[in-house]
Amino acid sequence: MDSNKKKKKKKNVSNVSQLANLYQVSRPTMRKWIQPLLGQLGEITGRLFNSRQTRIIIGHLGDPE
Repeated sequence: MDSNKKKKKKKNVSNVSQLANLYQVSRPTMRKWIQPLLGQLGEITGRLFNSRQTRIIIGHLGDPE
């Protein structure tokens, strides 16, 4: 059961490359798309977006195909 929680949590944490792959765009394009959301996202620690930040990004961009 703990391994399921870890897997689920890992899916919610992503970086620019993972989001770019998900939306099938380049990393520079994804960065441009995320730029207007930086105020809403709050502090980004390291290269990863936490689950809340990822939900905000996906909510703004819509569900990937």
